Amino acid sequence: MDDLSAALLEPLGIAVHAVGLARLLVGDSVAILGAGGIGLSILELVKLSGAQPIYISDKFPWRLDQTVFPNVVAINCDEVDPVQTVMDSTDGKGVDVVIEAAWADRSVQQAAEMARMGGRLVIVGISNDDTLVFNHSTVRRKGLTIRIARRMKHTYPRSMKLVQNGTVNLSKLVSHRFPLEKTPQAFALNAAYEDNVIKVVIESQRQF
Repeated sequence: MDDLSAALLEPLGIAVHAVGLARLLVGDSVAILGAGGIGLSILELVKLSGAQPIYISDKFPWRLDQTVFPNVVAINCDEVDPVQTVMDSTDGKGVDVVIEAAWADRSVQQAAEMARMGGRLVIVGISNDDTLVFNHSTVRRKGLTIRIARRMKHTYPRSMKLVQNGTVNLSKLVSHRFPLEKTPQAFALNAAYEDNVIKVVIESQRQF
């Protein structure tokens, strides 16, 4: 395994853990909120499960450009209402599984609204203010199963296999590379979501 893939095993592991919590069945319909490194990794695994259709939303168009696959519907949540898009596409039923991998703010309520009656909701995103807010009536009336992913659990062995056998290609997540001496610039770029950033890698020529 190359160094770049090894460095990205942790976000892949989070995706593996989240998809496991979702208890995906072959042919399930799925919505993913957030198309960052973890969201895109979740998308790869959901595709492997045979899920269809798959909806994925984000506010950055260059991230959504990475989601162009058969049976995948990309939704720019700054341009259209993602909930309405999913509900219209499913004749008002919603999807079997929703995985929230965004900012855990209004996206949590959106995720709950996208789920079908008796659906499953997995929350991966971490809120800035350490609060989780959704309408109690939404999840109660639908009888949703809600699970929250904490880190990657013990998924390193499975994540390594996925990379080593070529099932998942992590290198395509990397949009920028910086040398070690430009670490501050790398963090600033990533924090500002500039220059179509998806994933930043800091590289060192030093041998350890």
